[in-house]
Amino acid sequence: MKAIFYNEETERIRSGWRILLFQLTFFAILFLFRLMINVVDSEYFTTYFTRIFLAISAIIVLIIFSKLVERMPISKYGYFNNSFWFKDLLFGLFLGAFLMSLIFLIFYIAGWVEITGYYFTEKTETGFSLAFIGELIKYTGVSIHEETVSRGYFLIVLAQGFAFKSIGSKRSIIIALLISSLMFGVFHLGNSNASLASTLNISLAGILLGLSLVYTGSIAIPLGIHLTWNFFQGIVFGMPTSGFISQTHVFQTKLIGPEILTGGLFGPEAGLIGTAIILLGCGMIGYWIKFQYGYFRIETALAEVPKEEE
Repeated sequence: MKAIFYNEETERIRSGWRILLFQLTFFAILFLFRLMINVVDSEYFTTYFTRIFLAISAIIVLIIFSKLVERMPISKYGYFNNSFWFKDLLFGLFLGAFLMSLIFLIFYIAGWVEITGYYFTEKTETGFSLAFIGELIKYTGVSIHEETVSRGYFLIVLAQGFAFKSIGSKRSIIIALLISSLMFGVFHLGNSNASLASTLNISLAGILLGLSLVYTGSIAIPLGIHLTWNFFQGIVFGMPTSGFISQTHVFQTKLIGPEILTGGLFGPEAGLIGTAIILLGCGMIGYWIKFQYGYFRIETALAEVPKEEE
C-alpha cells in the first residue's frame, strides 16, 4: 500500500500525489488571500489585483514545496536559473507581442477584422488610462500564476515521475511536456465558446510555452510570451482572449472572417491562423535558443531527483 503513495527509490511522494497536494495547498493559501481581498472596498482593486494574488499564492506554494517536499532550489523550476534569464524574459515579451501583432495584421489585410473604435473602456469610473494599467497588472498575474503551475511545477514533477530506466530522461521530459500541454488545453474547456479546435490549439500553445523550459531549464521565455500574447490579443487589439472579451481596448474590433481561420468568438487561439502562428513561434524559440545558448538539446537534469537537499 505504501508504494502507491511513496517512491522508495527517489525518497519522495509519487508525482501525482505531489501535484494534488500542490493544488490543495495553493487553494488553501488563495482562500486566505481572498478573505483579505474581501475586506478591501474597492472595485478597481478586486477587479485587477485578484490575479496578482493568484500569482503570489503560486509562488509561495512553489517556495514551500521546493524546500519541504521536493528539497530542491527554486531555480530547478525555471526561476533565475542562468545568466540569460532576463534576456530570455525580454525575448519572450517581444515574441508574444510580435506573434499576436502578426495575427492581427493578417486579419486586417484579409478583411477579417473590423475596427470600430479606439481607446475604449467600460470602466468609466476609472477612465481608459487606469483601466489599461489595471489590465496590464491582471495579465501579469495570469502569466506568473499559470506558468509557475503548468510549466514550473507540473511539467517538471511529471518528468521526474516518468523517469524510469526503461523510458530515460529525454523521453520522460517529452512525455511530461505533452501531458502538461494537454492539461493546459483541457483547463480552458470551461471558457466561453470553447471547442475541440480551441482545446487542441491551446494544447499546442502549451507546447510553445514549454519548449524553452525543456531546452534551457528556464521559465523566463514562457512568462514573457504568456503576458504579451494575452495582453496584445485582448487589450491592444480588442480580440476575444480564450473566450473572454475584455472591457478595455486600444483598438475596439470585431472579427468578421471565417471562424475556422479567425477562431470566432473564442478568439485567434481557436483558428487555423492561430495554429500557424503558434508553430512559427516554436521555430523562433528554437532559433533563439540556438543563437543565445549555442546548442539545442533537452535539459535532462529536469527529470533528475536528487536524494539529498542541495
